[in-house]
Amino acid sequence: LVHQDPKNMLIQGLFLRETGQLWKMRILIAIVQGVVADPSITKEDRTKAAFDTFMVYNTFIQENDMEALIDMKPILNGNEVRQLLGVSGAEIKKTLDKVIEWQILNRKGTKEECKQYLLESKAE
Repeated sequence: LVHQDPKNMLIQGLFLRETGQLWKMRILIAIVQGVVADPSITKEDRTKAAFDTFMVYNTFIQENDMEALIDMKPILNGNEVRQLLGVSGAEIKKTLDKVIEWQILNRKGTKEECKQYLLESKAE
């Protein structure tokens, strides 16, 4: 159901940031819709299936401390991005979005490591 590969971690992290504190409600609604639409699950088993699926997802989020991503701020600010890369305007916003994605995948990463990542990405 939930995998810890980088692509999935990024998707889940961005989902949490987008939905904020309502993530449990959004996930539960999606799970219930899926369970109800699944003809292989009997009417009697739907509640248990929905609950079990939600608990797997919730455990994944908790074990990976992913709720902290909801309020996470970029490790670099706009001025630092502008000085580092020489970008302005909308490019700063796009770069800060890349910073957030990098942070989701590098939870213990430092500011210097993030700067190095941005410089390497720009060179590509």
